[in-house]
Amino acid sequence: MNVFCIPISKNQTNSISAAEAHNSQQTVTTVLPDIQDIRELQRNGPVNGTFHAPRCMLKFWADPNSPNHKDI
Repeated sequence: MNVFCIPISKNQTNSISAAEAHNSQQTVTTVLPDIQDIRELQRNGPVNGTFHAPRCMLKFWADPNSPNHKDI
């Protein structure tokens, strides 16, 4: 499974275009995070086809070594 996210470090991540992200999301093995905070999520609603992971928690939830890791 591919998980694309806001780069924590440019040395640890790859940047892709919006078109590449959209095309990749059309596969069943790619999950894009919705990084809205809870207030934005309540105001705007969720982004279709994404996994909600607030930006402040993304690095913890995505790291399999973190005690806060979440399976996607």
